[in-house]
Amino acid sequence: MLGERDEALGEVWHIPTPEPTTGWQFVRAIFEEVGNLPKIGALSSTIVKTLGLFWPLACEGVETVYQFEKSFVVDSGEYRRAFGGYEATPYHEGIRQTIDWYRKVL
Repeated sequence: MLGERDEALGEVWHIPTPEPTTGWQFVRAIFEEVGNLPKIGALSSTIVKTLGLFWPLACEGVETVYQFEKSFVVDSGEYRRAFGGYEATPYHEGIRQTIDWYRKVL
């Protein structure tokens, strides 16, 4: 859709999303779908930045630490106003479909 509409050029868009959720809630939904209890931990931004000096994976994470230090909400309202009210797949449904796909290909 965005590649076919001139009004989309040069803009930043968040495609339609379900209701706002937190990273913790999303991870918990994944664990619930596979029938496991979530085991979630957290590292401070200082630790992640320090690890980033020595560990390439942590180095990549340093760029996204801000998403975990403050509320980070993706709002697709602008997309909906510009292109219509497309409905997003609910998180639990998308997670279920993704896990079903992985189970088929593994």
